[in-house]
Amino acid sequence: MTQRDLFQRLSAGSVSGRFDLFVKLGALLLAIGAALFVVALSGDGEVRAWQAFHVNWLFFTTITTAAVMFVAMSASPTSNHHDR
Repeated sequence: MTQRDLFQRLSAGSVSGRFDLFVKLGALLLAIGAALFVVALSGDGEVRAWQAFHVNWLFFTTITTAAVMFVAMSASPTSNHHDR
């Protein structure tokens, strides 16, 4: 098997994945989380629910932004970080 054949085989396999289970599971978890958040807002823990929402928002937004910056830095044509 040549390197070109291997590349074509891996390229074809990487885009032909089935993601139905992940999409359905993600939608289910989203609905459960939204329902629990509404329940928390309607009860006595309204302040705590908003605090948890904001802390989680900042935490995961920071991780996502750092990941995007890392990829941008390592994919830069003038970067040598991928050689180390």
